[in-house]
Amino acid sequence: MQNFLKKYTFPFFETLCVLDGKIRYPEQHEARYRRTLQTYCGVIPILNLLDEISIPKAHRTGRVKLKVMYNEFSEKDWVFSPYPYLPINSLQCLEVPDLKYDHKFLDRSKLDLLLKQKGTCDDILILQKGMVRDSSYTNICFWTGKEWVTPQKPLLQGTMRARLIQEKQLVEVAVSIDDFSRFEGFKLINAMRDFNRDPMCPMGQIKP
Repeated sequence: MQNFLKKYTFPFFETLCVLDGKIRYPEQHEARYRRTLQTYCGVIPILNLLDEISIPKAHRTGRVKLKVMYNEFSEKDWVFSPYPYLPINSLQCLEVPDLKYDHKFLDRSKLDLLLKQKGTCDDILILQKGMVRDSSYTNICFWTGKEWVTPQKPLLQGTMRARLIQEKQLVEVAVSIDDFSRFEGFKLINAMRDFNRDPMCPMGQIKP
């Protein structure tokens, strides 16, 4: 990990959604920022994640992505950019037993390599010993006909996922590839996507 920290000026990042000039759910991002620095660097950050950041006038309309990159010294850089919504309707299952991505690392090279194996699908669905984890950019949830469930052990504890669990819109369960037949559909979730508005995709769009 120390070599990783030296390689990147800002080895960690958070992606936040800015909707019509307002940052959505900053508390979850602040919590993960602090948890990351304490876990990997053994430090308590001096500054809050969003200290010194103001939203430029040009980015106060519509859905905008705010990417905040930071390091163990409470130094950071950030960029605002338009968010082009790209539908993700199909997933290629991929067994990757040793992959670890438990915090938002700027180095996504392993995930980028895996994404090249998506074939004709929009994204990959990462499995570990048959258990469902995440796609390359999102957490996943499944509709049982009665409730939305999400894998109990994702690769990354996403902020949208955490909020939906807290609000009791999602239930954590162990999900294996063998469970797919009992689900009616799936959704992909992250800070930039809209859980309530995004359409549900049929399970047949996941290729084993």
